[in-house]
Amino acid sequence: MNQDPVTVERIDWPKALPGLHLLQALRLGFRVRVLLPAIIGAMCWLLTASVLHSPAIDQNMPPGITSLRSPVFHGAATATMLLMNSQPELFTKLLLSLLLDLAVIAVVGTAIARVTASEFCTATRVGTVAAFRFSFRSTFGWLLSTALALAIVAAPLTAIKLAGWLISLGTAGSAMVSILWPIVYLMAVLASIAATVCGLAWLLSLAAIGTDQCSGSDALSRGINYVLSHKWKSVVYLTLVVLVSQAAYVIAHGLLKAGQAILQNRVAEEYLMAPGLAGDGFNQTSLFYWSEIIYLIPDAVHLGTFLTGITLAYILLRKAEDAVQIREMDGANSL
Repeated sequence: MNQDPVTVERIDWPKALPGLHLLQALRLGFRVRVLLPAIIGAMCWLLTASVLHSPAIDQNMPPGITSLRSPVFHGAATATMLLMNSQPELFTKLLLSLLLDLAVIAVVGTAIARVTASEFCTATRVGTVAAFRFSFRSTFGWLLSTALALAIVAAPLTAIKLAGWLISLGTAGSAMVSILWPIVYLMAVLASIAATVCGLAWLLSLAAIGTDQCSGSDALSRGINYVLSHKWKSVVYLTLVVLVSQAAYVIAHGLLKAGQAILQNRVAEEYLMAPGLAGDGFNQTSLFYWSEIIYLIPDAVHLGTFLTGITLAYILLRKAEDAVQIREMDGANSL
């Protein structure tokens, strides 16, 4: 028997702790190939969201949602309001707002997933145009994934709505619901679980489409399978992704503040004041639009970092569940 001592000189921490790969999202989130799709997506979301703007909706949003302009967090808050039915008079606006959030996240998320997977798995580069072209080619996939996720959540909610309708009929309906009350209560619990699982699974499905070119149903089924098979790992990965994206936002915001401080004593103060379209001349209009884009960068960095982290989480969960190496992609037909 060999009695020679063994000395460990180097530990491969990413292999020992796979979750450390998620920290790469902080680096990738500042890459131009990720930042450009995120900026375009955030701009389109803000422009179209202004049509559905409602002070009543904004008043019910968590404080951080209004300061951080994120379709992901806004969509999560809107979905919670719909699930709780806290603003029934705003149901239509909330539903349209949620669908807008999901559409922007799906288009940008699929594009960023393609960029991230290509660089992380195969060390190849995908440009912004090619990424969006891939996303639009995959429209049927993410539309089907979105529709299936919404249908799964809507099923128990429909049963609860039916129970409410029976109660409104009178004594007979109320008696029937009281007899079946444990089932109605179970439907409410299932709705909460379904919304949580399908929310994360849907994000993973976008990563599955971008990484492995999965169909919509296959992508969502993978996401649900990964979340249910690796519950705690999924929660930990999601928490890390949120923290990393928040850190990216703070860094980007801090860099802009530093740049503004440097400009403050070198450029006329009236020129740096918040420009508006009311001003006359080309300079004022040009400065207005450039300022809007610059102020949007921290939000875009947050969105890009978050979606990049979701893609990396999908790749890690795929390895844990299906034993697919993290450097493989486009393997929809090989699993």
